[in-house]
Amino acid sequence: MLTRLPIFARLKRVGLSAALLAAGVVSAHAQATITILDAAGDVGRHPALAIGADGLGLVAYLDDTTATLKVAHCSNVSCSAATVSTIEIANVNVGPGLAIGADGLGFVTYASPITGALRAAHCNDVACTSATVTTVDPTNLMGNPSVAIGADGLPLIVYARGDLTQGQLASAHCSNAGCSAATISVLGPLFGVDGRDTAVAIGADGLGLIALSRAWGGPPGPDSIIRMAHCVDALCTALTPPATERRGGDVPLAGMTHLRRPALLVGTDGRGLVSYRRDFVSVVPGVHTHEIVVQHCASTSCASFDSIRLFPITDDDGPNAPLATGASGLPRLVRAQNHKLRVAQCADVTCATSTDSCVLARGLDTALARGTDGLPLVAFFASPDADLGVAHGSGPCPLSVANVDSLTIDEGDVLSFQSFQVRLDTPPDETATVHFETADGTAQAGSDYDAVSATLTFQPGQASQSVSLPIRGDTLHESDEVFRAVLSDPQGLVIGDGDADVTLTNDDAPPAVILLDCSVTEGDSGNVGCQLQAQLTTPSGLPASVDFTTASGAAQAGVDFLPASGTLSFAPGTTTQPVSVSVVGDMAVELDENFFVNLSNPVNATIGDGQAEGFIVDDDAPSLSSLELTHGARVRADLAAAPGPLADQDLYRLAQGPYSSWEVVLDEVSGDVAPGLVLERLAEDNGTVLQTGTPVGTGSARAIRWQRRSATPEVRHHIRVRSTSCTTDCGTDDTYRLRVFETTGRIPRFNNAGTQVTVLILQNTTDQAIQANADFWDASGALRATMTLPLGPHAIGVLSVSSVQGLAGLSGSITVTHDGLYGGLVGKAVALEPSTGFSFDSPMVSKPR
Repeated sequence: MLTRLPIFARLKRVGLSAALLAAGVVSAHAQATITILDAAGDVGRHPALAIGADGLGLVAYLDDTTATLKVAHCSNVSCSAATVSTIEIANVNVGPGLAIGADGLGFVTYASPITGALRAAHCNDVACTSATVTTVDPTNLMGNPSVAIGADGLPLIVYARGDLTQGQLASAHCSNAGCSAATISVLGPLFGVDGRDTAVAIGADGLGLIALSRAWGGPPGPDSIIRMAHCVDALCTALTPPATERRGGDVPLAGMTHLRRPALLVGTDGRGLVSYRRDFVSVVPGVHTHEIVVQHCASTSCASFDSIRLFPITDDDGPNAPLATGASGLPRLVRAQNHKLRVAQCADVTCATSTDSCVLARGLDTALARGTDGLPLVAFFASPDADLGVAHGSGPCPLSVANVDSLTIDEGDVLSFQSFQVRLDTPPDETATVHFETADGTAQAGSDYDAVSATLTFQPGQASQSVSLPIRGDTLHESDEVFRAVLSDPQGLVIGDGDADVTLTNDDAPPAVILLDCSVTEGDSGNVGCQLQAQLTTPSGLPASVDFTTASGAAQAGVDFLPASGTLSFAPGTTTQPVSVSVVGDMAVELDENFFVNLSNPVNATIGDGQAEGFIVDDDAPSLSSLELTHGARVRADLAAAPGPLADQDLYRLAQGPYSSWEVVLDEVSGDVAPGLVLERLAEDNGTVLQTGTPVGTGSARAIRWQRRSATPEVRHHIRVRSTSCTTDCGTDDTYRLRVFETTGRIPRFNNAGTQVTVLILQNTTDQAIQANADFWDASGALRATMTLPLGPHAIGVLSVSSVQGLAGLSGSITVTHDGLYGGLVGKAVALEPSTGFSFDSPMVSKPR
């Protein structure tokens, strides 16, 4: 599958802002410098960022691939390079907290992956190339912990511990810079299912200020808001007032609400400013709201809020919006909006208004700090490459940024038209245009889709345009395929995401493999091939294969045939492959024999009929009679014994076609042959009795009925008539009548092509059960499927032909063999057009008498 080359992959190969400009994905006036610090596997999740004592950035983050805690130390103010160090194994589902201690060294708190315990890593140097690790609290850590350096110069860690049924909000006040010992305080229970993520900052009074978020959805109510708390002392052994939820200006919403990843900053007014993500699912189906919420505390202890600010975002924008102080001393906030990072510079301490600047990079988890040069430094989890990225500075946001949404659709079976959305981050004030066109990937224009090239015009205030993409559906089983939607030549706007994938998902089942029988006359010596054929029920767009191997039946491997095995390969579009089994000739008089060929291990296919039968026809027994019976034959004869001691018996040859059924009736018996008249069918060895006639009614009449389920005709079976009543004394008055009928039914038409479907209806008109077999032949005369249909006395059987494996989309004819009497089975095939109700009957006919 072709994968769109995202912005961060371009950066790795070309390098920084120059690469972005060359690729045409940012405006020429953008000021952000973007660097990928770590691209080794899936890294960068839950970054935490601080400016070290050396004035350089320090980033703590998680490596999902190796399940380790890492630290990146920037080599310069812009962090265009960094030294990456691994600290130890960590729980990759719990993000780290980071602060710079009073000793100027980094302090990281995180979760142990084995016990879930709260851990602390105290850096041994400014670059944190190594650290001293200790367990602070062995209790299971539930969410992302936070840490701040208190007025006493010691770390204060706030975290949620326990489990969802007995969760607690706790604090750990370190006794020293490395936190080799700490005072653990339980501050109160968590509220319901929320409160897993925390944020802590040191207030103007030198005491800890805590924000606690609702981590999971639940019923609406008082828990659907952010919660604030204030420590009573430097060790934060308790809260004042006790840990209860704070409402302030954030009114609970009537629906399901998730509050995630709070950030906390104490402003120049000594009050807290808190930010968090809120996801609201309304009780109205399909109504969802996603936003970043910023609230300002009304007092130092934050018992309530005096302002609220909402930043709308999309569902797949990042989970947090960290805060930091800007160069002016006023708050800054970084967030993902419409898949790109934006830095909001607040106009006052409440952040009631702000001015956006842009970093045209896609990031999910983010961390923010003010560099020593006063510019924002942003660490982020680069999506979709799962790398650790950092952006230094930001620039003016363009008038609008064109975003192309990726699209995944089922290709379908016929031509369809799919709507593709091109959206603007900001609606333009004046008319703007951008050129849209498609480009081949693994999907090809003209066969998988029709190429589109158009200029999209956005009127003032218009934020989106829809493009209709013609998709050429098919019925081939194939891999998912991709083509690209590409934007170019912007007028009055700047392209952000300039291309996107359109993925055509295969919705067709793999074809089934069926193996057709073969038959061959063995010959007297040497080898002759019995030619079987493997067929795919439908063509495939992928290479398909299946293994085959022979197995003995009545014929023995190595004696009657040569064992064989191998793999049958079907190139895309190919539907048949031959299989030849060598049959060994001999001069022994014997019965016809059979062997089997079995299929296994299909690739890009399924097995429909996984076993075929090979028939070895013996040609060594001489014919016992020159009298040939055919359908409709009526023979009157006697059993007068020839001179000599042997009783008379009459023998007749009967030629049978492949996949046919027969009835032989012996009646009108006279003389003293009754009641001991015998009717028999002999095998090709002229001795084995295959069938003996059964009585018809209460008299001396006899009948034999059978099906020949073979692909080859039979010319060496014999019908024998003899008497056990009179033997050598039978005379010319001992007569009988012999009649022969082919009972095969033929239906000239079935049709599953297009939108038609066919139903086969059979009725048993007799008082005896009938076993029938329906054989389906395509328009070229190839056998495509067989269905066995048992019918009780006077029963009706109905079969939807379109449901038979291998017959979807085909048309052809049907033959029906059975073991009932001639005329005892009637039926028809009804072709239906569901949309119009049109039907076409094709009755089943047999050879006339």
